[in-house]
Amino acid sequence: MPDLETLPPEAISALRAGKKIDAIKILREQKNIGLKEAKGMVEQYVASDPVLAHELQRTGNTGLLYWIIIIVLCVMAWYYLSGR
Repeated sequence: MPDLETLPPEAISALRAGKKIDAIKILREQKNIGLKEAKGMVEQYVASDPVLAHELQRTGNTGLLYWIIIIVLCVMAWYYLSGR
């Protein structure tokens, strides 16, 4: 398990909620560091916690599935409404 002192509790909570970008923003604001450094710290934290890494990967795939479903529904609606 990663050292909990490396990231603020708010950033860790954001990561656990699947919000990696928010965790980076929180880290940048609270530690007053650059984007590259904050991103590296968050990625290092995620890499050291296999369960968290798996959860973030799974939530990222959910967004893609959502857009695929939306596109398919739009194509079906267009096909139906065009009278073909």
